[in-house]
Amino acid sequence: MPQEKGFIMISRKLRGVGALIAAAVSASLLVLASQTTAAASDAWGDGTQSIPAPGFGRLVAEAAHSSPQKGTAITWPFAAAAAWNANMVLRKDQTYRLTVTYYASASLRTGASLSIGVGPKSGSAGWSSSWQNIKTASSEAYVMKPGKQVIAYGSAVVTPGKDYRSNTFAVIATATFTCSWDTSRQYTVSAAA
Repeated sequence: MPQEKGFIMISRKLRGVGALIAAAVSASLLVLASQTTAAASDAWGDGTQSIPAPGFGRLVAEAAHSSPQKGTAITWPFAAAAAWNANMVLRKDQTYRLTVTYYASASLRTGASLSIGVGPKSGSAGWSSSWQNIKTASSEAYVMKPGKQVIAYGSAVVTPGKDYRSNTFAVIATATFTCSWDTSRQYTVSAAA
């Protein structure tokens, strides 16, 4: 299938979170793209933070999106992911939460809107011919012990497409890690694509 090439590239680029999460992102983006044309290029970004405590390992945030699918509206399948890479052996009473929070942004004008397709998560430009930087509201997904990775995926849509400024779309993902044995700290790292 010609569509697959670009989305498989995204899955290969999501290397910080490992093969399992990369395969899941690839499959998710292929499903989202099943009724669109082939992607010419993709975008990917990651961020990594070493957690400064013995055995805590690394916290990783990753973001990816396909090239735009153009029509009356413009659509980008996207993915946001978080992973905690550590080899700790946890006691039964130890718990943690790994969260990925994400939003989209783009430059729009003349009342155009940007939505990430998760409930009322949208932003709109005012009625002006000037370009305005618009952000959607944030969404989140999380996993608790024993999971060590979480993926959120969806489609971002600009309507109408004619009021979108080329090459300004981005997905921003923030990974957050909190745990019961170090309650004084919250660890975060961000990525953009």
